[in-house]
Amino acid sequence: MAKVVSQETFDSVVLENVVEFDMDIEDAIKDAVKEFESQGVHLGTIVKNMHLSEDKQKIMHDIIVALEKIKCAADGSPSESDLPEPLATFSAECKVSVAHRVLANKNNAYEVLIKLIKKVQGDPTLLAPSVKAMGALMEQNSDILTVEGIQLLLDLLKDWTTRNEESRVPEYLARWSTECCLKHEQNRQNMVTAGALGILVTFLQGQKSNSKAIRTTSKAIRAFTLDDDMRQEYGKAHEHARLLVEEHRLIPICLEMIKNWLHESDVASELLSTVSKLCVRAEYCQEAVDNGALVVINDILVSFPDHAVSYKLECFSFETVFSYYFILCYSM
Repeated sequence: MAKVVSQETFDSVVLENVVEFDMDIEDAIKDAVKEFESQGVHLGTIVKNMHLSEDKQKIMHDIIVALEKIKCAADGSPSESDLPEPLATFSAECKVSVAHRVLANKNNAYEVLIKLIKKVQGDPTLLAPSVKAMGALMEQNSDILTVEGIQLLLDLLKDWTTRNEESRVPEYLARWSTECCLKHEQNRQNMVTAGALGILVTFLQGQKSNSKAIRTTSKAIRAFTLDDDMRQEYGKAHEHARLLVEEHRLIPICLEMIKNWLHESDVASELLSTVSKLCVRAEYCQEAVDNGALVVINDILVSFPDHAVSYKLECFSFETVFSYYFILCYSM
C-alpha cells in the first residue's frame, strides 16, 4: 500500500527548505517532491504549485486565497466588485488537478459555494460564475454532493427553464448536473428520485434557442443513461432511458429540435447522440422511426456531408451513426 502525506506536511517541508536551507520556492518544492518520492510516498493528491506569503513565513495556495475571499463574500453582501475575480481564480485552479479540488474540499469549499449560490440566486451576473465554480469543484469529485445541493440545483433548473437574461447560467447549471452524475450511480438515482429527469427535459425545451444550453443539457441528460460507476455492481442506466422515452417523450422532442438546428452541427450532434442513447429497445427504435428519424438522418447527411462521411469526433461520433443504422434496420 502506497504511503501518503497530508498537504500540511508537504507544505511544512517546503517551508523548512526555504527558511532553513535558504532555497527559492521552486527548488524547495522540487527537493520536497524528491524527498517524499524516495520514501515511496504517493503525491497524487498534493498540490505542488504554491508561493510564499509576503513575510516568507507561510505557504500560500491560490485556490485557498480565492476561497477565503469567496467565503467573506458569502458571509456578507456579495457584489460585482469583489466576487467575480476570486470565483474565476477558484474555477481555474480547480481545473488544474484533482489535488486542487481535494484541497478545496478540505477547506469546506462545497459548503461555501452552496451558501453563496443561495445568496446570489437573484442576481444572474453573480450567479453565473458561482455555479461555474461549483461545476469546476465537482469535476471527478461528485462524492461531495448532498441532498441540499440536489434540491438547490433542481430549484435553479426550474427557475431558469425559460429565462435567458444571462445565457451562461443555463449552460453552467447543466454542466453542474452532468458533474453530479458522471461515474456516480448513487447520485444519479438520488437525482432521479428527486425528479431530475422531468426537470431537465422541460429545461431542454425551454432553452431551445440557447445553443450552448442545448448542448450541455443534452450531455446532462445522457449522463443518466451511463453505467460507468465501477463501485456499483448494478446500475439503472436502462431504467433511466426507459423513463426518458416512455414518461418524458424525449425521442420526439429531440428529433423536432434537430430540425431547427440543421445550421449548427454541434447542436444537432448532441441531440442525435441523446436519441441514440435512448434507443435501447426495439420499440424505442421504432418510435424514433415513427417520429421521422429517417428524414432527420437524411437532412443531417445533406446539411453536414463532410462530418457525416468522415465520422469526425467533433461532430457525429461513430456510435451515433451506428445507432441510426440500427434504427434503419428496424424500419425495414
